[in-house]
Parts: sequence; C-alpha cells; structure tokens
Amino acid sequence: MNNTRASKKKMSTSKIGLYLTIVISVMLSVIFILLKVYTDKDLSDLANICEASFGVVGAYSAFYLWKSKTENRFKYS
Repeated sequence: MNNTRASKKKMSTSKIGLYLTIVISVMLSVIFILLKVYTDKDLSDLANICEASFGVVGAYSAFYLWKSKTENRFKYS
C-alpha cells in the first residue's frame, strides 16, 4: 500500500511563517491603500505603513535565509 501521507514532505514551520508574513503584509498594504483611496484620497501615510510591513518581511526573510544556511552547513559538512 502506498501511503501518500507518509510520502509527502512536511513544510517547515519557518517556511510557513515566511509565507504568512509575506501574504499578510501584502494583504494589509492593499487593504490600507484601498481604504485610503476610497475615503481620504490622501496617501501620505502609505510610505510608513509599507515600510513597516515590508520591514518585518525583510527581517523574517533574513532569519529564514540564515537558518537555511546553517542547516545546510551541518547537512553537507
């Protein structure tokens, strides 16, 4: 019997977190843009919101890349 559940590789928690932070940041930025365009038409706060949300994505991406590099170093040494 071929068990498909056992043959699937489980995605690591840090990779799921990376995807979630990217998706949440993009969604929040789009929602903020739409709300500001339809209500105030003033996008002066947009730079701060995008900088903060994508700053979090950048920090998490750096963590994920550092973690992957360390894991690969131990795997191949």
